[in-house]
Amino acid sequence: MWLETYIFVPDEIGLEILQALVDAATRGCDVVLLVDRFGAHKLRDKHVKPLRTAGGVAIWFNPLLALKPNSAKVSVFGAHRDHRKILVVDDDIAYTGGRNVGLEYVGAGPDSFYDVMVRVEGPAARDFAAVFLETLTDTCDVDRQLFDAGAPAGEVSVRVLQLDLRERVGELDHALADLVAGAQERLLLSTPYLMPPAPLLEAALSAARRGVDVRLLTCGRSDVPLVQYAGRRLYPILLEAGIRIWEHERDILHAKFFVADGRRTIIGSYNADRWGQRYNQEVAAEIESRELATGLAECFRRGATVEITKETIEAWPWYVPFFARLLWILSKILAPDASHRARRGEARS
Repeated sequence: MWLETYIFVPDEIGLEILQALVDAATRGCDVVLLVDRFGAHKLRDKHVKPLRTAGGVAIWFNPLLALKPNSAKVSVFGAHRDHRKILVVDDDIAYTGGRNVGLEYVGAGPDSFYDVMVRVEGPAARDFAAVFLETLTDTCDVDRQLFDAGAPAGEVSVRVLQLDLRERVGELDHALADLVAGAQERLLLSTPYLMPPAPLLEAALSAARRGVDVRLLTCGRSDVPLVQYAGRRLYPILLEAGIRIWEHERDILHAKFFVADGRRTIIGSYNADRWGQRYNQEVAAEIESRELATGLAECFRRGATVEITKETIEAWPWYVPFFARLLWILSKILAPDASHRARRGEARS
């Protein structure tokens, strides 16, 4: 059992998952926990000590000081983060999506998140394991071997996509732009942080202008309010092109999925934003499945609580577009578009 996540909070849910990992290690499973040092800053050695005592491994990605066991510094300023969410179980099951580990991610507490995950079975599980092992090898000297691929679990096509511009791998960025550019009838785009790289934004605008029904779901409440307000800078541009916009206001939107023509989906950890593009390691699955697309369309429908129209924007106080523009400029300084750095890599399939 290999678990990689960005945030791991040692609250009620986090401790329950840690205990499940300890139990798995105790019964002889190979258990490796890989967490980002920044995202999992509340997770301490005392929390993972039982896992290590049971024979499991706990590793921090890119700590500021590489003085702990099974951790290694991989970038000088600590800006490069592991934002991936991967769980590999045995040899033929894997999960990915937007959920981290903590009470908020199961809908508990005042700041609960609206999120989605996907489970895949068969050879794609090995592909997720390969991505996990690449990060593991990059982080420390813990040695694990990649298992043989399991038998196909059905007729669904799955490609595992990565984004890591530190290694100049931008296949996930390219796949997203291709998905949007290739849509013929409808696009559903769900992202909590509306700072899309230029190729993705241009592809979405172009799709809408040629008659594709493009629908965007983004946050009405946000865990990063400054980014939320910066993203509103794009609302007039998107609406003018014919893109319909909804905000989710019940919880904090954290779901990242993209559906084209009711059959082709990309779902994973990537917010499709410039910050994630430039600074994060990301992973996603591109899946050809009408059943999955239908399920995500329902997630979109449930999440779309408030539609934003031109009348909505006209009713804003003067300072909303002013600060949106100011924060948009600041976001471009802190996270400039890095699309030119990406190269098309070979996706696993």
